[in-house]
Amino acid sequence: MSQTEHKAHAPRSVRCFVLTISDTRTEATDSGGRAIGELLDAAGHVVVERVIIRDDQDLVRQTIDQHLDDSTIQVIITTGWHLRGGSRSA
Repeated sequence: MSQTEHKAHAPRSVRCFVLTISDTRTEATDSGGRAIGELLDAAGHVVVERVIIRDDQDLVRQTIDQHLDDSTIQVIITTGWHLRGGSRSA
């Protein structure tokens, strides 16, 4: 399938969950998560939810798993992850 054919069959809008992973960011300082949300909105997509959680591998896994089970969310976007003291492989 060519890129043109793919775009012709792709949805015009997808429902997104934006997850910022940080020990230091707040709603006021999460410029990356905010920018992602704004860009998605401008492109016609729907940001279903935007959340900031602490940098903890188990919490990250639990949060992503929970949203993978949500049939109203089609895309999960993460930003800011810098897992301390370990690798990112899960």
